[in-house]
Amino acid sequence: MQGVGTGRVIAGRYGLQERRAHQGELEVWSGTDSITQRPVSVTVFPVSLARAEAALDAARRAAVVDDPRLVTILDVGSEHGMAWIVEESLAESSTLAHLLQDGPLGAEESRRIAGEIAATLEVCARRGLHHLHLSPYAVRRTRDGRVKLAGLATAAAIEGTEEPSRDRAALIDTRGVLAVLYAALTARWPLETRMPGLASAPRIVGGVAAPSEITAGIPADLDLVCRTVLNGQPGPATPGELAAQIAPWAEHSVDVMTPAETIDTDEDRGERDEQAERDERQERDERQEQDASERTAPMPAATPQEHTSLAEQDQPDATDTETGPSVGERVGGAVRAATGVVGGLKARRASARADSREREVESGQRVLLDQALHEGGSTPLPPPTPLAATQPLQRDGQYSRLILGIVAAIIVIAMLIAVPTLFRSATTTASPSLPPVATRATTNSAATSAPAARVTPGASLPIQTATGFDPLGDGTENGSQAGKSYDGDPATAWTSEGYRGSAQFGGTKDGVGVIYTLPAGSQVRTTQLTLASKPQDVTVYVSADRSLDAAQELGKVTNATGEQTVTAPTALAGRYVIVWFTKAAAEEGDRYRCTLAEVAFS
Repeated sequence: MQGVGTGRVIAGRYGLQERRAHQGELEVWSGTDSITQRPVSVTVFPVSLARAEAALDAARRAAVVDDPRLVTILDVGSEHGMAWIVEESLAESSTLAHLLQDGPLGAEESRRIAGEIAATLEVCARRGLHHLHLSPYAVRRTRDGRVKLAGLATAAAIEGTEEPSRDRAALIDTRGVLAVLYAALTARWPLETRMPGLASAPRIVGGVAAPSEITAGIPADLDLVCRTVLNGQPGPATPGELAAQIAPWAEHSVDVMTPAETIDTDEDRGERDEQAERDERQERDERQEQDASERTAPMPAATPQEHTSLAEQDQPDATDTETGPSVGERVGGAVRAATGVVGGLKARRASARADSREREVESGQRVLLDQALHEGGSTPLPPPTPLAATQPLQRDGQYSRLILGIVAAIIVIAMLIAVPTLFRSATTTASPSLPPVATRATTNSAATSAPAARVTPGASLPIQTATGFDPLGDGTENGSQAGKSYDGDPATAWTSEGYRGSAQFGGTKDGVGVIYTLPAGSQVRTTQLTLASKPQDVTVYVSADRSLDAAQELGKVTNATGEQTVTAPTALAGRYVIVWFTKAAAEEGDRYRCTLAEVAFS
């Protein structure tokens, strides 16, 4: 904005320090209140902006609402053609969108965040104020876990959103809270509008997939309210009703591990036990016909195609001829025979289970999720059929015990054979008739002939997530394109926003880039880059958190084009890799843009 820069003092007290974000002629700066000496956030825009008066009016009305969960508006005004909105500093907080770059939050932390936002919006609605523009970027969490809501009424005014009726506004905010809840549970955005930095939720017949179809461990009440309201079905119509429905929630931040994997609950174990009983009853009839023959049939001999024991490999041919099968052959053959019997039973069990599930789907007993949503998930299911045993309960598992008994007997017999043989072998080895020098020579020869172990170079590190990185601007830099930088296709690429004036981003910031999340405990030494055809300056950092503050420099390239490799003397520990551009590539029309087609780490 013309006339706005570092050192400018707004309203005689707010000194601007650094521009943090911008959108057209609207800019957000960090600053300091010279009277209280506290950090503040200052949004400035020209009075001539089409929506300037509406934004100032919305900010004045929002400043009246006294709720600690709202980002506090400290001052609103205009002078000399410039308007401003001064708020409490947001430097000690992170947006929900930022937090979700590491994956979904825990279910109870998601409940807490959604509950706090819903309760806040209910308080605001009583004062006639609505948000109307909720997104993961409007929801913030401080370092001590407090939830903050930014942009009440002002975001919608700046975007030019017409204020609807009271009931309609309440429904829009309710749906917005549920979209934020869905995002916190799944790290996916459920609405049809795109959300920078978040992947879209999968769409199925009837609407958006339920959170439980994406993330394990979702509580039933949260899953139901998201699935119904976000798919246009009846549900809470105001933020207050939603808050009451998902209450209670924790007062403080809930530190739980993200349920990235399926969690083994008591209900899951119960279902598996019931399925196992049904499977065993199905198999019992088949086993009864074969059991008699299996118990009386001789153990099958090991075939040449089966695994060969180490004892078999080490024995010379002459010894085999003179002494017969070795101990390894006897034990190995017996164990393979028993394993074959048990394996056959497992294979039949798996086949019976698969056939049972197919019959359930065909007969309509098992309904897929998309069918349930399409046909109406609220229809009560019939009660489960009682489990009735066809045989007395004490007989369950008798054949499994029989097989285990056979295996145990075989092992005991094998040990009885093996112990004397091993004793004789040890006595023969200790005999003075075998020259120890020859033994040592044989051992050394074998060690020499063995292939040397190879040291594998650093393995490729999988990239879990990626997003645009713009800490000196609006927080993200074309984050929706970040996935193109590691999709294996050099024809697609992440590109920054376009900048005018110079390759150093027109003097507005020091750099932009992409931040990549790697598995926990990663060690990074080499980065391979595929850049644009025009020169760019790139520095690669490795960090333990999502910032440059404590990042370690892995290496840099200057005036670089095409394929580049950046290698550090030693591997650096860190989960996050920041590819940071300090010089953009020139384009036509005095425009500059950063381009990264492919990246790989090892």
